[in-house]
Parts: sequence; structure tokens; C-alpha cells
Amino acid sequence: IYKNNGSFLTVARETGCSGTEIAFELVSTFRKMGRQWRFINREILDKAAEKLQLGRSKLEHDFILAKGNIMDDIVKSLSSRYYKNDQKVKETVCNIIQSEARQGQTIIVSSAGAVTTSGIPGGLHIKLVAPMDWRVMTLTNSLKLSEKAATDFIMKNDKKRKFILEQFSVTQNLEPYY
Repeated sequence: IYKNNGSFLTVARETGCSGTEIAFELVSTFRKMGRQWRFINREILDKAAEKLQLGRSKLEHDFILAKGNIMDDIVKSLSSRYYKNDQKVKETVCNIIQSEARQGQTIIVSSAGAVTTSGIPGGLHIKLVAPMDWRVMTLTNSLKLSEKAATDFIMKNDKKRKFILEQFSVTQNLEPYY
């Protein structure tokens, strides 16, 4: 995969499995082989927020965290002159992810990376999974959380990731991406 300039990787993960660390190691390995790979993760939301003229925290809250309905959309649109609907946010994020994939030699760390780039040739899609006890242990060590707090954090964030995947999916069959 590292020989073709149009190649890209997507990395999705369960909470507690560090996609960023894996991406960093892969980029380091590819660069030692003379390839100029890079990775992108949170920058996706930064770029989307900039294009939509929103703060990143507002983008995350209104689109990712809030599972609103039509009435919520109407209220938000009346209360903010910078309101962006879900469709515009999805299109913007999809365009950014797809653009990064098409540039090649890019590792995209994103819950929506695989579904967003599924039609682009040259991609390899990876999902990091681990047993719950390993994920809890990882978070208790890295974030200094209790086992209960780490478990709650994992459950909450796995739900968010599933929601994001559902929002970006163009198909009802999400089995390959979970």
C-alpha cells in the first residue's frame, strides 16, 4: 500500500484503542522507507469548523453530541445566524475526508473514514478492537480514571462513535464498519 501515491489508510477504533498512536507509528515507519506519509485526525473537525465558520466546540456539540430532531433544527436556525444544518456539516466533513484520501499517502483516523471513502480506490480500512477489560485498563492508566469511570467513558464514547458512523453512512448495512 505504501508504494502508490494514491494510497490511503483509514483507522477507526473502539474507545480505549489509540488510533493516533498507531497512525504515528505507521507514518514513522513509512518515512523511514522514504515515503512522505502523514496522518490526520482532529484536524478534520478543525477544517470543517473553519469552512462552516463555526467554532469547533459548537460543531462537535450541535452535530455530534446533540441527536436533535426537526424542531431542534428549527429552534437552532432561528436562534443563531451561523446555524448550519446537519446535511451541510456532513457534506463538509465528507469532502474534507475524501480530499485527504485522494491526496494519497494519508492515514485518516476517523470513525467515519471508512464509510466516507468507501468508493475511493487505493484505500485500506482498519478498525482497532480490544476486549473491554483491556480498554478499561488502558484508560485507567492513561487518563487516571477509576474502573467504573473508565467503563462509563467507554460506553458513552462508543455510542458517540456509532452515532457518527450512522450519520455518515450511505447504506443501511453498517456491519463491516462496526
